[in-house]
Amino acid sequence: MSNKDLSMNRTKKISIIAFYLALAIVLYLIERILPLPTNIPGVKMGLANIITIVTIFTLPPVEVVFLAIARTFITSFLVAGFTAFWFSLSGALLSMLVMYGLIFRANRFFSLPTISVVGALAHNMGQLLIASWLVKTSGIFFYLPILAISAVASGFFVGITAKKVLIFLYKRGYVTYISELKALMSK
Repeated sequence: MSNKDLSMNRTKKISIIAFYLALAIVLYLIERILPLPTNIPGVKMGLANIITIVTIFTLPPVEVVFLAIARTFITSFLVAGFTAFWFSLSGALLSMLVMYGLIFRANRFFSLPTISVVGALAHNMGQLLIASWLVKTSGIFFYLPILAISAVASGFFVGITAKKVLIFLYKRGYVTYISELKALMSK
């Protein structure tokens, strides 16, 4: 492969990562302006997780982790602040790790919406773990049932949406992990 080909591949990869990052940030910002039927802190739709799920199927693991960290860093400092960064990062990384494991190790048992729901629950758990560590009490976990209800609803919506996006990308040849995706599409 020539230097020009390597440069083009590198440029294409950077462009794709930048595109996914921009999409995740835009979805996060849209989510912030959409009204929810509740004003309970921590309850949100998690629209940026659509991009996390899509990248699990289209990018190598290191790049998926980079995107999760970059998205969390940018959105936290753009809108929420330093403390929110740690809550968001813990939730994003735990969610991504759990979904990654289910997609690549247990995809014959779960549908993509179910994996997304489990990812949303893991996100909430990661945030509560950080919160309990910061405030030095496990009492914060009494908040889990409220967050779990929200996680089931939002995770299901995110999973269905991610599945539709992945079908679109698969038909155009952009999916890297085809066998894992096919296993999930049959459910």
